Amino acid sequence: MKKLLGLTLAFAALLVMVGCDGEVTLDTPDVTYTVTDNGATLSLSWIEIVDADGYYIIADGVATDTLDDPATVTFNATVPAAVYGVQAYAGEDVSGTDEIDCTPYETTNLTVYGNSDPDPAHHSGFGFNTNGSCVTLAISDSTNWLDIDYYFNDANPTHGPIDIVSPGDHIPPYNTEDNASANSGTDYAGLDIADAPGSYSTQTALADGAVFSLFIDPDADGWDAENDHFGKMSVLSITGSTAPYTVTVTVAYQLVEGLRWCVTD
Repeated sequence: MKKLLGLTLAFAALLVMVGCDGEVTLDTPDVTYTVTDNGATLSLSWIEIVDADGYYIIADGVATDTLDDPATVTFNATVPAAVYGVQAYAGEDVSGTDEIDCTPYETTNLTVYGNSDPDPAHHSGFGFNTNGSCVTLAISDSTNWLDIDYYFNDANPTHGPIDIVSPGDHIPPYNTEDNASANSGTDYAGLDIADAPGSYSTQTALADGAVFSLFIDPDADGWDAENDHFGKMSVLSITGSTAPYTVTVTVAYQLVEGLRWCVTD
């Protein structure tokens, strides 16, 4: 909040500063959100700001929409962005911006091995930490099984020379997660929103240069805005003329639960 010379008046919990020229410094909106529309929409809401004429919607630092009714305190963001925010305005006076950070966590140049590789140091599973970072996991160690979100199968693949597979599809299951993937083309930077639920498979053939949408469903109950996460994965290389294969990937994980946005540039 910008401070102006003048008389400071406190009304309840709202701080309003009135300068000698009558200019009003506005309170910053306190923005909350819900995720709707199968993860495609970030629905923003806030409490009406006293003395505001309206609000600016800020996406990645740019004002994209203006709400010219101060009583309109909701906005459905449908265009993916890394950061959304709301400012109040009154004439030329603008408040601070309260932001919702939707930036996915990227793990670059991660090496994962096909599960036919006998070397226990060559990890075939991988999973996401609570901060969004992706780590490889040895599938030969049963203490890792609960943390596996996907594994690469070149021992007995069903769709290609090497598949990305949900841990629940392994026999016996590594865990009860019903995670899935979808081939989404080849444009990693351009995949700003992961594929919608219903277009995924728990086993998908990997391809060198391909980009995949990821749907992590730990409760195995289909899409909801609790516990589910989305992301995208770029296959940078697949090496080996036959199994075992070595795969290098870059992975982005959306930390906002249920949201399919994957803006990385």
